[in-house]
Amino acid sequence: MHLSIDHQVACLTNPIVSSVVMGGVFTAIGVAQGSQFTPRTLGGTIAFIYIYNALQCPLEAIWGRSSLWHNCIAGGTLGYLAVATGNAGVPLLDYTFFISYPMIRPAMAGAFMYGIMGGAFGAMGGKWF
Repeated sequence: MHLSIDHQVACLTNPIVSSVVMGGVFTAIGVAQGSQFTPRTLGGTIAFIYIYNALQCPLEAIWGRSSLWHNCIAGGTLGYLAVATGNAGVPLLDYTFFISYPMIRPAMAGAFMYGIMGGAFGAMGGKWF
């Protein structure tokens, strides 16, 4: 079963507004916690959320349906790339974890943590495996 072109276009255009809104919300939360506001931070957060949603489109087209695995894969891929390039940190872990477990690289941990968070967002959205 293949998804229609209309569905694929909608898959890329529908998350624009929600990415802007949620990017603003997450940036505001960061500012409330003491981060400095910059347009680059806001734009990066919006772009991260949009790309997370857009990465799920080809997976949905390949399998012909929406799945929680797509959220995990999209989140893990973005997490790996963001941590490996120094654009994001690994949430919920500090540097002492990597001293204690030197065989685990930050990018690997980023892929795992962001993949778990992507899966959690998908589950909250009603997706299943």
